[in-house]
Amino acid sequence: MPAIAVNCIRCGRSCNSTSPSYIAVRLCPDCYIAGEYFQCENCHNYYSGYDRSSDENLCRICHHNMTCWDAVPIVWDGNTTELKSSRRFGIELETSECPRHSSLRGKIVYGSKYDCSVSGMEFVSPILQGDRGLWATRGFCTRAKHKGFKVDSDCGFHLHIDVSNNTDLQRRHIACAYAYTQSFWHKLVNQYRAYDCEYCHRLAWCGSDMVTAYNFQRFCSDQSRYMWFNVYSLQRHGTFEIRLHEGTLDSKRITSWVKAHLRFADFVQDLKFRQIETMFCVSERQMWQNVTNTWNDLTLARYFRRVALDNG
Repeated sequence: MPAIAVNCIRCGRSCNSTSPSYIAVRLCPDCYIAGEYFQCENCHNYYSGYDRSSDENLCRICHHNMTCWDAVPIVWDGNTTELKSSRRFGIELETSECPRHSSLRGKIVYGSKYDCSVSGMEFVSPILQGDRGLWATRGFCTRAKHKGFKVDSDCGFHLHIDVSNNTDLQRRHIACAYAYTQSFWHKLVNQYRAYDCEYCHRLAWCGSDMVTAYNFQRFCSDQSRYMWFNVYSLQRHGTFEIRLHEGTLDSKRITSWVKAHLRFADFVQDLKFRQIETMFCVSERQMWQNVTNTWNDLTLARYFRRVALDNG
């Protein structure tokens, strides 16, 4: 082939070359070093070795675009037969391993993104509502199990409960009830999440603080997002985030957790502060009874009783 003038992207000199490899990456023969440059399998452009993704022959941009995507919105059909709540919610599931997860793109409503705290990907639901939200989550978990996804002690399961349609007073009622029942919820997770995890600390405030938290928006903005019951998320998402649960891909565990929290929030939102205190500032045994009564579901109460016993 005839010689072609190349303006080297490394040294800037112009030279003539007959090598297709040199021409493709726009390097002169002196600067071209075998192995330092590669051709991306997706976009077919040439890049420095520094721009190669860690596990594939892809440039970093293509690798990101193929492994990360947004959640797909779904429309609520009005069915709440199983969930027994019309409150919207969102789910974040962290993984330690998620082999071939990019093949799920377009097949699930969950999105995929990087999270520096885990070695796998974090899978994020769209805004969910009603029984359809539970079904979408079960569908994701089934596919994740089939693909061999795994979780470890670094992973968490975060639940966002929507409070955007609640008044500030109702939000304070919900926050107050969660503060008083902190010990109850901690019995439903493993010891590491309950006491040692740096991403879900115990609350730095108590239920009685909600009685005088008249500027609730400011109160929330002053809190750390790494509390197990994260009120800081109200500013950004219009939600309270439950960060307490350990990582899991067990659809029964996930959907049961959703039912418990949404029904609890629905029940306490219109109680008076004095009623909340009277209901939950009680003995451990009575608190268990009072919280599970808010679910109005004996099967769910029995399920979490077994979970609490397993957790010791």
